[in-house]
Amino acid sequence: MKILHLTVVGSLAVSIKKQLLYESQASDKISAFDWSCIALHYGNPDLKFERQIPIYFRSLFLRNLYAWIYLLRVKKNYDVILFRYIPFDPFVVIFGWFIHNRVSIHHSKEIEELPFVRNNWTGTAASMIERFTGWVSAKQIIGALGVTNDIIQYEAKTYNLECPLSIYPNGISVDKIAILEDRRESGLNIAFVCSSFSPWHGLERLVKLLSLNQTLVLENEIKIHLIGSLTPTQNELIEQLNKSQFSVCTYGLMKYEDYSVILSMCDMGFDALAIDLKGLTEAATLKAREYLAFGLPVYSTYKDVAIPTEHPYYKIGGLDMIEIIQFTIQMKKISRSEIRESSTKYIEKEKMMINLEEWLKNLQN
Repeated sequence: MKILHLTVVGSLAVSIKKQLLYESQASDKISAFDWSCIALHYGNPDLKFERQIPIYFRSLFLRNLYAWIYLLRVKKNYDVILFRYIPFDPFVVIFGWFIHNRVSIHHSKEIEELPFVRNNWTGTAASMIERFTGWVSAKQIIGALGVTNDIIQYEAKTYNLECPLSIYPNGISVDKIAILEDRRESGLNIAFVCSSFSPWHGLERLVKLLSLNQTLVLENEIKIHLIGSLTPTQNELIEQLNKSQFSVCTYGLMKYEDYSVILSMCDMGFDALAIDLKGLTEAATLKAREYLAFGLPVYSTYKDVAIPTEHPYYKIGGLDMIEIIQFTIQMKKISRSEIRESSTKYIEKEKMMINLEEWLKNLQN
């Protein structure tokens, strides 16, 4: 079976690039089927799966047109095309009918998310367009995938999907991530990693929680390590917090080789803390998987679609400082290797791809 996973974006975000890199690495180890990843974007390619969109197509809607031209050109080369869903795309109304082997992959509840991403009239307009273009797309596809259960169930209900449905969570190549040194500092050190701290990551909620629990934070010598890009407003929040004797360290966006040194000092890592802002109740973030592969336990406020709720190193709790402190203290006693080894079966990309290929075979039959 020949499978193409196509992603088309303007700027290839770090998180998407990582996801596709792990998938590409896993595909190299699987001989049972032929799986190709392609990412079309504006930037200069630096990995084998990247392709640059021609200059004449580098605008919001023209890149969508280029995506369909590309699909029409390659569709006969593959048995199945996994297509990262493009919201409010008018060209799907015309060209989508000609791609008969297309499975759409959904990473969000598009209608609900668009007004949140574009917080003005353009977001509302995009959401309205998506109601129509999403309905058309739903009539064309042979199957639909969601990163989580609640996303795919939302798509099914919103568009009355009659095609087969499944989930395809994010995963990683565990063997490509070096386990952290067991070099932990005194006090309680907690990592919070994002490429950029969008509202749904919940940094603002964490700042509020720290402010309301100053005595507990200082008594337990809690230090927060923020790795990723902060907005000017977020930087101001952190500066104000640190004036009250808090220890919140900011490092900006860092390469893996650099931030792994920071993580090696930490006892635990925060997953996203505000995904409800995107209308979600569960997720499958890349950082949670990377934390676990590093040997770093995770504290989250929601369920991960691929990790059992009883997994001891992925704690689902509230924004409660006592609960966070108790979990962090408990995790200081656990070895990095134990955390990684017990988590691998839930986060390994290769296993997820093999499972999905079986589903795609049944889809064809």
